[in-house]
Amino acid sequence: NPYSLVLKDEKGSFALDLGVYGAPETFIVDGKGVIHYRLAGDVNERVWNEVLKPIYDKLAEKP
Repeated sequence: NPYSLVLKDEKGSFALDLGVYGAPETFIVDGKGVIHYRLAGDVNERVWNEVLKPIYDKLAEKP
């Protein structure tokens, strides 16, 4: 499960600030709140391994 954190935005205001226009959407956000990647659509094993995991791993290497 690649989702280490899931947010619930009951009013939808945070989603609008992020530019969310549909569901599902996945964001890779660093510890400073900078969005490094946005994916509109499902996360399956291929998307995780080929798209998201390399970005996640690269960010995890940074101090």
